[in-house]
Amino acid sequence: AEVSSADSLAEDHVEVDSLRVCIPLAEGRLEFRLPSKKWTFSRTIERPDGMLFQYSREILADSLHRPIKPGITIALEKTRREMDVVEYSTLLRSRAMMKWQIDRILSHEDSKLQLRNALWYQIRYIDPGRNEHSSFIIHAKKGTTGIQIITDVTTELLPMVEEDWNRFVESLS
Repeated sequence: AEVSSADSLAEDHVEVDSLRVCIPLAEGRLEFRLPSKKWTFSRTIERPDGMLFQYSREILADSLHRPIKPGITIALEKTRREMDVVEYSTLLRSRAMMKWQIDRILSHEDSKLQLRNALWYQIRYIDPGRNEHSSFIIHAKKGTTGIQIITDVTTELLPMVEEDWNRFVESLS
């Protein structure tokens, strides 16, 4: 299925079992395992340039008893074949609507990230409500498909989901 064909991607989004997911791409596929049964598919969003797949965790409560729903978003878009992952990542970071503080940058060579041709950022940012968030952001390329994966939660609750996120990242292929 071509990334630009939103209908095809939405139909082909396959949950192999309750935790394992396979998303067909123009060339190959993106496979991963959700960290636990606390994580579920939320929705698919069609965009003119591709698709978003959203997953969420059961709600957690922060120290102020606010409900916080950790999330994982996977964005797919068509890219030029000759664009490498560094160029693609630079493009995505230039589009970002908010300022990030990058804590770490990793690749499959220096982390448990199995996804080749990818960069993994561990970042923090402040949302409009002045809450600090921690996120893992992965920029990857598979053929002509650009992939951006974003995990997100308030920094206070990061210790409750970080192990889940690490298992998710390790399962990406």
